[in-house]
Amino acid sequence: MAGRVGSDRPKLGTRTQASFERGVLRGRRKRSDRPGDYSGRRCRSRPLRRTQDNAPPAASLAAFFEIVFSATGLNLLFMKALRILALAVAILAAPCGTLSAADTPTRLDSLLDQLRTAADGAEAQRLERQIWILWLDYEGADPLVPDLMRRGNAALQQRDYPVAEAAFTGVVERAPDFIEGWDRRAVARFLRGDCDGALRDIDRVLALEPRHFGALFGRGLCRTVQGDHRAALDAFERVLALDPHYAPAQSQAARMRKYLAGYPL
Repeated sequence: MAGRVGSDRPKLGTRTQASFERGVLRGRRKRSDRPGDYSGRRCRSRPLRRTQDNAPPAASLAAFFEIVFSATGLNLLFMKALRILALAVAILAAPCGTLSAADTPTRLDSLLDQLRTAADGAEAQRLERQIWILWLDYEGADPLVPDLMRRGNAALQQRDYPVAEAAFTGVVERAPDFIEGWDRRAVARFLRGDCDGALRDIDRVLALEPRHFGALFGRGLCRTVQGDHRAALDAFERVLALDPHYAPAQSQAARMRKYLAGYPL
């Protein structure tokens, strides 16, 4: 299934984007403690409302999920994505880390080196989590970026993908060097069935961090959906070069090799 061809901006219209960001700003001015807050910090937590102009057609979404998660056997991968999303929400809700911006690259290099030589899957998962914490830690000065990230991740959890895409578009416009803004928007676009848009965002992630195994895995998923199995295998093998114990990449690489050898998927 090929993705849509279009611009990098979600087709929500300038009024929708502007009203979305105004809502985030209002949420910063009017704060209250609510049970929906993941961290216990004082922040406004209210349900995201889906409007008629940005709601994805139910039939097309159902067809997309059937193609992606059934025909290509990606059900377990979707659950893996949900676990990463839960980690992202927890990190964004937590206080800032203790590492300084100057320490982060050195720490990241060390963790990625350890990941390549991890003894087993349990050690690899522990290292993956620490790497994701560094990638998700926004160190910029724009106070709206963390709010937009939280709103986008909440929308992903609610499967409100147009709102999620709009939130992450706000992130990449305000903080174009923040890797996870592009990575999260790629996830939202992939889940909307926009593989071309997701691949453009993945390219931006990899330009900033070529070792981003999550983005490389996403590239493999997009290429699988598009039917480019050789490119998908290349992406999954690049993931395994960075993270040899990454089970979803292992299984998908095996499937691609089987298909390219002439066996049906």
